[in-house]
Amino acid sequence: MKYEIQTLSPLNIGDGRKYKEFEYFYKNEKVNYIDIMKLIRDNSHNKALYESIISSMDSPRFRWNEALKYTKIDLMKYVHYSVKADTITSLRGEIISFVKTAGRPYVPGSSIKGALRSAVTRNLWARHGQHYKNVFFDSQNRFSGGQGRRAEDDRKLKVFDDYVEEAAFGKPHNSPFRFLKIWDSAILSYDNLGIYEMKIENICNGKAKWYNRNFNHEDIKSALPIYVEAISPGSLITGECSLDKVIKDDYLTGAANIKNKDIFNNLIDKIKKDYREYIDGEIRFFEKYGPPEVKNFYLQMNEILDSLKSNEIMLQMGFGTGYLSKTVGCFMNPEELGRLSKMGMRVADVSLFPKTRRIMLKKGRPHSVPGWVKIKFADEAED
Repeated sequence: MKYEIQTLSPLNIGDGRKYKEFEYFYKNEKVNYIDIMKLIRDNSHNKALYESIISSMDSPRFRWNEALKYTKIDLMKYVHYSVKADTITSLRGEIISFVKTAGRPYVPGSSIKGALRSAVTRNLWARHGQHYKNVFFDSQNRFSGGQGRRAEDDRKLKVFDDYVEEAAFGKPHNSPFRFLKIWDSAILSYDNLGIYEMKIENICNGKAKWYNRNFNHEDIKSALPIYVEAISPGSLITGECSLDKVIKDDYLTGAANIKNKDIFNNLIDKIKKDYREYIDGEIRFFEKYGPPEVKNFYLQMNEILDSLKSNEIMLQMGFGTGYLSKTVGCFMNPEELGRLSKMGMRVADVSLFPKTRRIMLKKGRPHSVPGWVKIKFADEAED
């Protein structure tokens, strides 16, 4: 089969890298990435410039106009590639990179499969949820017991989450997801990329504020900006996937050992149901706390969900999508969230968790949330 992804909001899948200010310059609504090594090689004779660049590379205050104050160099000669940045009003600081292969952007199949798996896992909650909770919380004595959050707590929580997930899917060789293959997408053009601004909404004492390190502000302009390199809304991304026959045909050898292979029955309907509940919950959140622009965005997502065909789904994936889209956390009540907090998870308010949302901005105003896509599946023989 083949898949076609249409991005509905900016999609960032990070590679763990952040571009620093000496690696780019912002001009005419574009971010231009510099081939630093070429620039240094070509200007190694210019000792003042060379030393200025080298000494300033780790400085948070690096500015190209200052580094080039006493020398004439055309930075455009050293531009590796450019990305449009027409939705932002200013740019300062690091840019979170988009994953690339051979220097070109693509969408990893593992990111698609991970988002799909999260939705399917939530659909199995009625069947396995109570066992999941029992096994998970029985492990509580292995944690810090309220003595303060430790660096290794995240790792331990992940280990126990993996362990109890075996109740639903078994070990890797027994998991039905073993037979679902989603390959990396086709390579994309730089024209599909854009630079976008993200800020964090934080609900404090029942009121929406905006995060800036150790402070929260009512004015969004005072919030800490996060800049991301992302696939622009409206982009089309193609790739291939398959579901092996061992899942489809029970009589094939080994099928009996696959745990919960029936999860692939009516898979698209299950995912749609999961995302219907998720979107409805986010509409209620933003209706209560705002901003209204994001509530309207989710109302649009509901309309798209209503219009999906039988071979189409919606997913949210990538950086900034948050706790609810990636976990079964929506099924945890306040008492259970309190226990998770003692085990090491960051839970600031058990009555409202999570109380933060990452919001995408357009020209300084709230606009959407990251990572929403529509995916169409089709047989290779179809046009």
